[in-house]
Amino acid sequence: MNSHQRKSESNQQPVRPKGEQGIALMVAMFALLVLTLIGLAMLTRATTEVLINDNFKRSKTSYFTAEAGTEEARFRLTPNAAGNRIDTAFSDLTASTRVVYIRGNVSIDPTNQSASNRFRDTEYANIATRNASGTQSSVTSTTYGQTPTYYTSVMTGTVPFAWVKVTRKTETLAGQNVDADGANQNTSVYYGPTIATGVVSQYVKDAASALTRDQTQSNPVYLLTAMSLDGTGAQRKIQTEVVVPPPIEANAAIDSYQNVDFQGNLNVNGHDECHLGDTNYSVYGVSSAGTIDNPNGPQIVTGQDPPAPALPGSPSLCPGCPFTHDVPSLIEFYKNHSLFQSITDPSTGVSCSGSPVTCSGSNANLGTPPNLPAPLPATNSPVPKYYYSPGDLHLTANNTEGYGILIVDGDLTFNGGVYFEGIIIVRGTFNFTGGGGNSINIRGAVIAGDSISDTTSDVGGSIEIQYNSCSLSNVFTQMPMTVLTFKDRALY
Repeated sequence: MNSHQRKSESNQQPVRPKGEQGIALMVAMFALLVLTLIGLAMLTRATTEVLINDNFKRSKTSYFTAEAGTEEARFRLTPNAAGNRIDTAFSDLTASTRVVYIRGNVSIDPTNQSASNRFRDTEYANIATRNASGTQSSVTSTTYGQTPTYYTSVMTGTVPFAWVKVTRKTETLAGQNVDADGANQNTSVYYGPTIATGVVSQYVKDAASALTRDQTQSNPVYLLTAMSLDGTGAQRKIQTEVVVPPPIEANAAIDSYQNVDFQGNLNVNGHDECHLGDTNYSVYGVSSAGTIDNPNGPQIVTGQDPPAPALPGSPSLCPGCPFTHDVPSLIEFYKNHSLFQSITDPSTGVSCSGSPVTCSGSNANLGTPPNLPAPLPATNSPVPKYYYSPGDLHLTANNTEGYGILIVDGDLTFNGGVYFEGIIIVRGTFNFTGGGGNSINIRGAVIAGDSISDTTSDVGGSIEIQYNSCSLSNVFTQMPMTVLTFKDRALY
């Protein structure tokens, strides 16, 4: 074999078997397919995430829009709404069957049960309920067939809720039982205290509950059901139960944690001026977790009979009695409340300074009281005010006047003439000297807590204090409604 032949043989490529020809192309195509599938999966996932986020965004927007609707209704159920209030549409004679709608616009008809009506309120006809085990059922609504009262939303800007339905709560309309009585399911539910213990809860207001509940200190519970629907079809429906909070239960005309001393002339009356002659509504004249002076001479304290061993008809004093008020919590709640103003508001005539803060004023103006004692209807225009004093408060002179709720984050001292109607809540002690020429100085009640620097509430100097449950109730009816429960009606 010559050298040319050997060279040709060494340059010759090995020949692959026929079964292995084209494998590289197939591997490349398979890899490309896998990469394509991965890319499509990632694209699909990204698209799905975008859709999920968009749906979530629209759902949350609808949720907050519906909640805005309930907030408008909650505001319009109070006298603060003035000409836009809607609670006046409810009469106790027809309250359980009355239905009010606040609509986004006048073209919306929530009572039209046609399937083509995007804005229909299905629970206008049938109330959806769930029992304790989660089984769903429905019951015919008592508002079905009743002529609704319509209002249009007064919210500024674009808040596109469709409607808010306002009804008085009944067991039927709420789809729940409040008591074990099956015969009062279509009677209005109220929120208020028991006569025996003062514990506040919901109850059906009927003849039976009148024996155990202080109905004069109770307020009706309202159901607010709001539905929002945007242009893409995103819908949310929520329901809240709201009520004007009942007044704080006062155990006495003066209810003090600290000791109470009497000075000079005084007349403290715990017989309820709102229920004259009915001793069931009387409270103690003075109650204290500590000691109480024995009245003498021109010092008169009347009201609920004192506990044994004191004899019936003795001065209405309850020394060493439980002090049931959490004054610091009350102050913390009310001082942050939207209705409360600082005592230094220019209209009050009160200023504060120093550290710790002390406040003082002369001839203070803390609201315009009614000119006739409750339950008589006033012939003037009362203006309740709600003030918070961040420290000790000292008011002097003969023309201090107020009506509403006064919160004092310290000790309170009155010198000279004063007339205040409503409730005074003081973190520390309540001190009053000099009543001026007023026949009554305080109409309502005083609650005084645990002072840091003063261990005794000093009461005297021709003071006249008259307990009046109607005065307490009247100032609380101006308060914004409290939310009792919240439901997402999409779950029903």
